[in-house]
Amino acid sequence: DVAAVDAAFARSLRWILETDIGADGAALGATFAVARNGIDVDLCENGSDVPVVEANKREYVLAVANWRARDATALETDALLHGCAELDLVPELLSDFDRREG
Repeated sequence: DVAAVDAAFARSLRWILETDIGADGAALGATFAVARNGIDVDLCENGSDVPVVEANKREYVLAVANWRARDATALETDALLHGCAELDLVPELLSDFDRREG
């Protein structure tokens, strides 16, 4: 559930779904790409050239939510696992913690 992880992000996705962004997407002004560390990441083939419009906004919301849930955290997860290896910690021990514990 996106709202449980990032309430502000969930609100922005809900706004997109509930708002008429127009046939040209001018109200949103977005494409099927997201910025990650200064680099555009396409959410679909040629995503940075595909505008988000009223007709495809549901697909965009699903794509960006899936990207956020999987790919956006990949660097952080890799760094965490690398740190565990450096400290000779077994990553499976982390399964006892949930996202609210820091």
